Amino acid sequence: MPGVDHDLGVAKTAGVTPRVRSLLATALTLALLSTTTACSALATSRLRALVGALETGLESGDLGAVRVTDGFDATADLRAITSGMDGIRPQVSTGAVAIDGQHATVPLTFEWTFPAGPWRYDTTAGFSRGQQGWAVDWSPTLVHPSLSATTRLVHRRTPAERGQILGKGGTPIVRARDTFTLGLDKSTIPATQVDDSAGRIARALGIDEARYRQRVRAAGPIAYVEALTVRAERTQVAPAFLDTPGARIIEGQRQLGPTPTFAQGLLGTVGPADAARARASGGAVAEGDLVGLGGLQERYDAQLRGVPGDRVVVVPRDAPAGTVSNPPAVFNATPTPGVALETTLDEAAQTRAEQVLAGVSGSAALVALDTATGAVLAAATSPADGARPTATSGRFPPGSTFKVATTLALLRSGLTPESEVACSPTETVDGRTFTNYSDFPSSGLGRTTLRSAVALSCNTALVSERERITPEQLTEAAGSLGLGRDHDAGFPAFYGSVPPPANPVGAAEAMIGQGLVEASPLSMAGVAASVAAGRTTVPYLLERHRPTPDAAPLTAQEAAALQSVMQATVQQGSASSLKGVLTGAKTGTAEYGTQTPPRTHAWMIGYRDGVAVAAFVADGASGSSAAGPLVRAYLG
Repeated sequence: MPGVDHDLGVAKTAGVTPRVRSLLATALTLALLSTTTACSALATSRLRALVGALETGLESGDLGAVRVTDGFDATADLRAITSGMDGIRPQVSTGAVAIDGQHATVPLTFEWTFPAGPWRYDTTAGFSRGQQGWAVDWSPTLVHPSLSATTRLVHRRTPAERGQILGKGGTPIVRARDTFTLGLDKSTIPATQVDDSAGRIARALGIDEARYRQRVRAAGPIAYVEALTVRAERTQVAPAFLDTPGARIIEGQRQLGPTPTFAQGLLGTVGPADAARARASGGAVAEGDLVGLGGLQERYDAQLRGVPGDRVVVVPRDAPAGTVSNPPAVFNATPTPGVALETTLDEAAQTRAEQVLAGVSGSAALVALDTATGAVLAAATSPADGARPTATSGRFPPGSTFKVATTLALLRSGLTPESEVACSPTETVDGRTFTNYSDFPSSGLGRTTLRSAVALSCNTALVSERERITPEQLTEAAGSLGLGRDHDAGFPAFYGSVPPPANPVGAAEAMIGQGLVEASPLSMAGVAASVAAGRTTVPYLLERHRPTPDAAPLTAQEAAALQSVMQATVQQGSASSLKGVLTGAKTGTAEYGTQTPPRTHAWMIGYRDGVAVAAFVADGASGSSAAGPLVRAYLG
């Protein structure tokens, strides 16, 4: 039987020469080395897999797939370490594995993303190989070098100073003002009392009870949940609020306008972000951060709110973060203040317009422009409109105020203010009978001048001239007055619409601002401003979004003719009640709906001393009786 050479591990066989025996020994040695190399490669591969699992677990917060030395619960430790990081997770990358016998190390790079900028640093992970293979030598320093078994990381967010909204001449109109924030402090009452207190607070402050209860339930166990913020000058707080367990008042500041209603539909407000808004921001906003809600505040929120600062500190694990004074910071990025937004609003003009509209029971609006530039000085709405931006983006038939544009189209067709037109009691177009307003003066009927027909607002005179111009020429004339051309104004603005009519009746309706023609108080103020300035004037609110007129320009000769017509409207026409108040004007009573008799909106546009105005009253009887008094009160 063959023997075994234990030194070589090679079988002895009769007749085998020394040379063959040497070759067999060499082959066996190579096989053993190959097996050892394969085992080493397998071990390295398993180590790299463990490193990958560690990387993934550090990012997710779950180290359940990671083998840890001595079976330590690394997941629980990691969650304790990061419990104060507001749910923010790091991105982790690994470097080259260095193996030294039964031990290995891997460099780790952590990157936490904050609005103020990234926080990057390096740590090292250690590994040991035992009977079951490689395992992580867990230590808090693996997460950050400054940590220990008794400390954790806490993220602190420092709000940025919100940018102001500036008015005419750079004067702040929305700025930091002292406030009282009323809410529920959940940390001061038993958990069983929270829901009842939330309901009592909502009822005491007159806010949506179900929504506030939901917000309170969703907040943390020791959270303060804001219910309402009021101006500090409002010293009276409902006793029912003060008597509620957990109710708390916090003094602070918030970006506010001069009054609670000041241009609210245009400017919007500032309030705490809810969870949905925070999620949608992609990390730029945290729940509870002050953000813009509606209007300019929301549209330009990123500019106005700035970038919050971020600070990460190391605190004892057994102490609430807020109770540790001056904890050491391992990261500190200061906030970047928001940038102011420049508008053209004039605080005094806006306040006066709102005071004028305060007594109107229904929907109404008043817009004032600087005729030299088209800058919006005031854009106010009545209390019934609330936060709806009716003044700048409402869509209504302009009625007879549109006759200024019709007059321009007729002037371009060859007529002059002195040209004769026929103001008849009725005018029939394809079976549709057009009439004048009910108290139209009989002295204005018959052959008359174009100037007089427009000044008295004779519908039939303009309808009878419909075939003198094309729909395209009417649209072009409106555009020369800044009406019917769309512009990116940077805020909710409707510049009017003068589309082609569908039939001859529609063409007749368009001559008197009815049918498909629509306008906003803003755009009709622009018509008055264009006539006053003698050139096409497009209203604007934001210096950075000042529109450029893109229609055929209004000439000086055309403007002079229109000025004479609008002046005649004040001196002997339908706006004669505003003599001494306006230099030029045009009234408007716009029919709408299907009722018999039809319902009407009331309009008045005009200009004086560098200011153009447009007043609108929904369901007003007539321009002179409903809208005219608002203009008088504003300019008088």
